[in-house]
Amino acid sequence: MIAALTAAACLAAAAAPSPANIEDPNAEPNHGAVIDRGGIDYAEDVVIVGGSVYVCGQVEDGTRGADASLMRMRVAGGATAVWTSALAGQDHAGAMAVAPGGAAIYTCGTREGVTDADILVIKWSKSGRVIWKRTYDPTSAGYDAGADIVVDRDGNVTVFAIAQAAMRDDWLVVSWTAAGKRRWVRRLTDSPAEESASEMVVDRGGNLYVTGYADRAGKSSMLTVKLSRAGRVLWKRWYLGPAGLSSAGSALVLRPGGGVFVGGLVANSSGGYDAVCVSYTKTGARAVADPAAAGEATAAIEDLAVLTSGTIVGVGWASLDGRMDPFLCSWTVDGHVEAPATIATDHSDEYVAVAADAFGGYCYAGTYAAAADASLIRVTRDSEDGAFWRWLWEGPTPGSQTRPKAVAAKGNVVAVCGDCYSAATGRDQFVMVWRY
Repeated sequence: MIAALTAAACLAAAAAPSPANIEDPNAEPNHGAVIDRGGIDYAEDVVIVGGSVYVCGQVEDGTRGADASLMRMRVAGGATAVWTSALAGQDHAGAMAVAPGGAAIYTCGTREGVTDADILVIKWSKSGRVIWKRTYDPTSAGYDAGADIVVDRDGNVTVFAIAQAAMRDDWLVVSWTAAGKRRWVRRLTDSPAEESASEMVVDRGGNLYVTGYADRAGKSSMLTVKLSRAGRVLWKRWYLGPAGLSSAGSALVLRPGGGVFVGGLVANSSGGYDAVCVSYTKTGARAVADPAAAGEATAAIEDLAVLTSGTIVGVGWASLDGRMDPFLCSWTVDGHVEAPATIATDHSDEYVAVAADAFGGYCYAGTYAAAADASLIRVTRDSEDGAFWRWLWEGPTPGSQTRPKAVAAKGNVVAVCGDCYSAATGRDQFVMVWRY
């Protein structure tokens, strides 16, 4: 059923390093920071560039309003630096990407005006200087927002966005050159139904892949689209699952040998949802891995990673009777699901992000509510050889509500960002960095 997946994954496995047995009973981060500007400060995405970790999001100082932000922490530690868009009004950054060679960092998000919001793209230098800012307004009076951003090896920057107008949300892809000149715009959907743009990736040839959910004949369906570097639609693939009811894509990762893996959820015939992993080759041929069910609960994938062995790891949540629990599963290179696990907790929790490391392992982060009014973050490094570490953090003050947003892994460095809330300090950004 999924032989194409096997052949591609073997290419990665042949060159994979031996798994590293990394044990750390305490797993304390080497460095961390909490950014409190006095207003609503939150983090959305994290990348590792050379010897630095960068985090994008929003900071609010109470005088200027909310600004898109970029924060830098050195991997070796020391003081953090925070820069802002310096735009009037409200704006924020929700995703980020790195230019070839780490020469610059791009963020995408929104800039809110009096009547609507526009797509906002900022190119930053590594020292925090704003090189250029661009907005794009596809609708005259709607909430238009950048969902994800990528940079190809030629330096072209492309944003996957939602264009909202007249109670409709359509997918939009917009591309600029490294100098900030708009190259092309493609509208991928046209429906009065609610739709969601989830994630975008770019391959070595500059081809773009996007996924999320969109309306098809009145049903919410996982949609995956491949575009050329020039913006031409190469293929569109809808997937409603065996029951033909509904589905959604929420995670996207490049597939060894070409194409992508898509993670999300699909409705089953029992009235619930199963976590799903769909494989598309570069030509659009589809293969579906075994469903990852969570018993009577609904299960969904929020993020995917491909390990050096070719194993695909998905993290997300399982819900039964209105309460969410963290959910983790993996698929072998031939598409067989391995031991889907739901971590039972007393309150609603989930895993939100995962990243593969260079040593055969993977790092993932989620929430863990020790009490109804307090939420910790749980960061775990696991591997196929059984070695792992785990860390729990309740935030800068007792009883904080903490929530991770993104995980990055590069070389021997892992970084996690998110935000934390307490009555004493309000809502703040945080970043934590491990080296092993």
